[in-house]
Amino acid sequence: MKNEQNLQAALKYADLGYKVFAITPGAKHPLIGSHGCKDATTDPEIIEAMWEANPDANIGLSTNGLLVVDVDGDDNEWPGNERANDLSVAPMALTPNGGRHYMFGTNGTRYGNTAGKLATKVDTRGNGGYIVVGPSIVDGRSYQWAPVYPLVPPDQLPSPPAWLMQDIEQADQPKTRKHTNDGNTRTIPEGQRNSTLTKMAGKLVRLGLNDDTIYVALHSENENHCRPPIPRAEVDRIGKSIISKGCEPLVQDFIYNDFESEWRATDITSPVPSKLTPDPGPMPAHLIRVPGLINMVQDYCLETAPCPNPVMAFCGALTLQAFLGGRKVRDAEDNRTNIMVLGLGLSGSGKDWPRKLNVKIMTNANLGLCLGNGFASGEGIQDAVQCQPNILFQTDEIDSMLQCVANSRESRWKTVMSTLLTLYTSSASIFYTRKRAGKEPPCPVHQPSLSLLGSAIPKNYYGALSEHLLTNGFLGRSIILESFGERIDQRARIIDPPQDIMDIVGWWAGLQISEGNLSDIAPEPIIVPTTEAAHAILVKSGTANTKKIVKAHKDDDNVAAAVLSRFGEQVRKLALIYAISERHDDPEIGEEAVTWAIDFYEYQIARMLFMVQSHVADTPFQAMCLKVVEKLRSAPAKTISHSVLLKRMKIKSADFTALVNTLQEQGTIATDVNSTLGRKSRAYRLRE
Repeated sequence: MKNEQNLQAALKYADLGYKVFAITPGAKHPLIGSHGCKDATTDPEIIEAMWEANPDANIGLSTNGLLVVDVDGDDNEWPGNERANDLSVAPMALTPNGGRHYMFGTNGTRYGNTAGKLATKVDTRGNGGYIVVGPSIVDGRSYQWAPVYPLVPPDQLPSPPAWLMQDIEQADQPKTRKHTNDGNTRTIPEGQRNSTLTKMAGKLVRLGLNDDTIYVALHSENENHCRPPIPRAEVDRIGKSIISKGCEPLVQDFIYNDFESEWRATDITSPVPSKLTPDPGPMPAHLIRVPGLINMVQDYCLETAPCPNPVMAFCGALTLQAFLGGRKVRDAEDNRTNIMVLGLGLSGSGKDWPRKLNVKIMTNANLGLCLGNGFASGEGIQDAVQCQPNILFQTDEIDSMLQCVANSRESRWKTVMSTLLTLYTSSASIFYTRKRAGKEPPCPVHQPSLSLLGSAIPKNYYGALSEHLLTNGFLGRSIILESFGERIDQRARIIDPPQDIMDIVGWWAGLQISEGNLSDIAPEPIIVPTTEAAHAILVKSGTANTKKIVKAHKDDDNVAAAVLSRFGEQVRKLALIYAISERHDDPEIGEEAVTWAIDFYEYQIARMLFMVQSHVADTPFQAMCLKVVEKLRSAPAKTISHSVLLKRMKIKSADFTALVNTLQEQGTIATDVNSTLGRKSRAYRLRE
């Protein structure tokens, strides 16, 4: 039976603002296979999932941002009668062995973890630490809060008394040590301490390191080399000042050589995943075939293109059908057909032919004014939608947009991306165009339907990927298809669109969904029904996807959580498009439509998560590690000799050694040693 008492207590801690995680039942250590206090969270769904999996788990509370003084033993008289009253202002917990936990806030000062430095059997817990809290049970006895010292939210905790902060600072000063490259001790004298630490902080920020790592590095440099060390609060002030300003990240020279080798990136950067999400490979052929108009347009493209490309042809046909249904149909949950499709292909792989055919088809159907061919600005997109509320944008400028957004260049591209996303999410509501100075007020556009067909070169797309781009909504809501395989050439054929295609496109162009003058201004789209069997499949898949989202949050995988959260919306959109392609004049969302949509989007998720783990890095060092992995993955037998890989990486030998050592320790790569004629050679092999 689930331990409801511990679960409810964990939820109450989270509600107060404390991050909690599951501890081994009856013990004080994290569960085997967990990430310890890295799993700590305030998310109630994740907490419930933790205790669902471990009903009798004790409760761990992360002490990041806190200072907890742990006094062990009921006979421990520290800190003495004179100072005891100073501790009584803090919430206090009683431990099973008769000890005490005193909880303090920090006012921004960062404390680490100590053991026995303040006094015998007196420890402290701060950043990177945790404590066990009530009503957890160890050795048959429970932790409990002293009634007169109740727990309050973290921001209401009292600050530690001045004498305690001073004692911690003095106790944390290490004995003099030598850190040398040439046998001499390096010292930073008075007059140079602040400037040296400031320069160090700036370089660490440019490396792309996280805040906690930077603070730890600064404190270590101060304690080991500044003579005398400056106060910890002053070090924190230096770190906060530099971090708040931010710096452009260093892409090269990512190893910090100006100070001790202990600050090499191998020690302080995020690791590369030892096992990647499996590569789903090219999209299965049956997933880029949809009966009805989509298949017809795709076949027309493949028949006439100088470089027939099934994936790109499908992208063009899918987007055309999405445009035709815009503002005219919806499902019972008010999902619309507008989509954003991005086709990835090498230069000369046939990316432009589907766009040309869409222009020809729409022009012949008198829909040419509904086409947009590029993005001048976000304001220009708004003006276009105001004139044509149902519009199809086709562009090959996605490369430039993603590269500029990723590198913080040309703010207009950020405005373009923001406008596209806002319009996309407004398809079932009202979008208000911008207010123009001295002109008419903002204009409401009812149910705008903007579909996008973009293209990009894979290298440029993956080079621009970042967690921010994938979680801000634009790429997370896009259908991204990559073409694989060898280029196939044929003679281009100039053939007018077949009559059966034009009959269906003309039918959509002439479809009147309601009568009256307002039908084009504020339409009431036709509801395409969903069969009971199809609805049951959607519900079942949604439940399974929710469990994946909870797991992604538990694993702190923001990208996976963002992509998975779009599952329901995207599947229903795709199923609706399938239905109106299959039978334009009497559509119904059936089992085949939703099964295809689910399979299609699950492939999308698998491919995206694989590419994220292969290309998206938190730091420049991790990016270089991923580069090594990618080169090995594309090599024969996933193996490259030492000398060849070093040449391909184009970095210093010492830096290369740091990379391969890190990847070997993580189990990502293995080193094979061969002997030929008495000479030994090394090669690196990817372990997957």
